[in-house]
Amino acid sequence: MNRSRMLWALAVAVLGATLAGCGNSQHMAMEVEQGGKIFVRPKIGDVVQWTGPDGKPFTISFTIPGVTPCKETSNSLTTCTVAKAGIFPYGCSGCADPAVVVGSDTGPFYGVSHKLQAAVRNADGVYLYCDATSHAPKASPDPEIASAGENIQWFATDPKMVNWNVTLQSGTCSQTSINQGQPVCTVQPGAQSQTYSITADTCTGTGSATLTIQ
Repeated sequence: MNRSRMLWALAVAVLGATLAGCGNSQHMAMEVEQGGKIFVRPKIGDVVQWTGPDGKPFTISFTIPGVTPCKETSNSLTTCTVAKAGIFPYGCSGCADPAVVVGSDTGPFYGVSHKLQAAVRNADGVYLYCDATSHAPKASPDPEIASAGENIQWFATDPKMVNWNVTLQSGTCSQTSINQGQPVCTVQPGAQSQTYSITADTCTGTGSATLTIQ
C-alpha cells in the first residue's frame, strides 16, 4: 500500500478522535466512489483549511476557471468557506493524490494531482462542466492521459447536470457506455488516442475533449 495514503488516513482518524474528545464531535460523511476514491463531504458554511505536515498553510488552486465553491475570491488559497454545492477539482504543487479530500453537501471536491505509483490504483478523475462562453460541454483535464488497464471516472461538476454522456471509440473501454449511470472506463489493451464527444443536459450542443493513450 502507498505509504503516503496510509499516513493521510491515519491523520484523519487521529483528528476525528481529538475532536470527539473535546466534547464537540460532529458527524463527518465519507463517500466511496465507484472508481475507488474516498472523499470527505463538508456542508455549505463549513470552513476548509489545507495545511502541510508542519501545520503551516498549504496553497491549492481550483483547476477550472470559475468552478469554485468558496466565498473567497482568489483561485489560489489555503482556506475555503464553502458556499456552493457541486464537485470542485483542485490541484496543488507536490501533491501525491490526497485520497481523502473535502466537498459540499451534494458532492465532494476532488484532489487532482499525480497518479499513484503503488499497488493502490484509484480511478483518474475527469470533470465535466459547461464552458463559460460557448456553454458547450467540456472536460478537465484535457487531454486526459491514461494507459491500458487504468480506470478513468467522469464526474459532473454541477449537481444540476443530471444526464450526460461521453462517447469514445469502440474498444477503448471494457464498459459499453460511459454516462451518469456508468461513469467508469477501464482502458482496454489496444485503445487509441482520440478526440471523444460529450453531451450534457445543462450545456449547449456537443463538446469534445482528448484522451491520450500512453
